[in-house]
Amino acid sequence: ATAWVGSVTAMGGVSPLSNTGAPSGTVTLVTPVFIRSDIGASAVVPVFGFLTLHFVPEPGTLALFGAGVALLVAFGRRRPND
Repeated sequence: ATAWVGSVTAMGGVSPLSNTGAPSGTVTLVTPVFIRSDIGASAVVPVFGFLTLHFVPEPGTLALFGAGVALLVAFGRRRPND
């Protein structure tokens, strides 16, 4: 049997409400796959292949972001002495 992957790619939108705009979550990639065999009339079987990816930000990125927010808060609270 031989399997090959289709050549169709569809891209979704990017927004704060989509999976790609979220800080963590799940993305599922779907592709058409055709399985070819020599079993007779149904020699090609079309199916879909799924790949589910779970993503989370790395701890270093979260620490850097938190430090930046803390500095902004600290500088925002300082009042200039006039």
